[in-house]
Amino acid sequence: MIIEHYKPEPVPAENFVFTISAGGHAFCDPEWCASDEAPWCSRLYYVLDGIGEIYTEQGTEYLTPGRLYLIPVGFAHSYNCKDHMEKLYFFVQLDNKYGTEVLRGVDRILSVEMPIEHMRELLELHKGESVVGSGQLQAMLQLDIFNLLAEHNIEIKNRRLSDVIQRALNFIENNLSASLTVKTVADNTFISSANLSHKFKAEMGISVSQYIDGMVMYRAEQLLINTEWPLSKISTELGFYDQFYFSRRFKEKHTISPLKYRKSHRVSKTSQESEI
Repeated sequence: MIIEHYKPEPVPAENFVFTISAGGHAFCDPEWCASDEAPWCSRLYYVLDGIGEIYTEQGTEYLTPGRLYLIPVGFAHSYNCKDHMEKLYFFVQLDNKYGTEVLRGVDRILSVEMPIEHMRELLELHKGESVVGSGQLQAMLQLDIFNLLAEHNIEIKNRRLSDVIQRALNFIENNLSASLTVKTVADNTFISSANLSHKFKAEMGISVSQYIDGMVMYRAEQLLINTEWPLSKISTELGFYDQFYFSRRFKEKHTISPLKYRKSHRVSKTSQESEI
């Protein structure tokens, strides 16, 4: 089926905070090959040409031209491109009014047919530097996500975290480091380590340590894509002993080195971070 016009239904954007932490226009080759056991943000892939593959416990998802794919936060997967693939990608986060990531818990990759013309329009906005264009890009991406969720009958729930867990998340965000411990978070959240661990696991679905590790690696991904910082500076910024330990930890998570990860995401890249 050929769609000549793409007119998504309007979806109210109030009460949501939409963040784009990184984005790029990439031409992938067989070096685009790695894994991520627990991605710390959702990925949007707009495929313009070629074919890629994503492997999950549910099987293989083929990335084909004219489709949008959403890999939800926390969804384990690996990926590969056996020949070539052109894609526009964005690392995104969609929080509800309580600061909770609404895409966490989506248990599969979502995809929908998307006109190439729409993707090219996003690409032009992505390349631009105007404030108006940036706002338009964010609004269009958010609408694409809402329509993708509606296509798959996934309801957005306004789940609210407890005050103590929200305080813990804020402290972790403001003091993010590979050396940050559960006890330090608990002491500054005014709760025992045992109680924090229990509540955190119940509300977030993962342990405090897993959350910190995931956030550190997510921040590393952002710095690799969005900056020219050497590995020594990134490792220091994130609280690692040295760049060799950082590289080893990064490769354990992604199965590729930090420099190879950077290379695979650096074609026509840009970074944006703002809210709607």
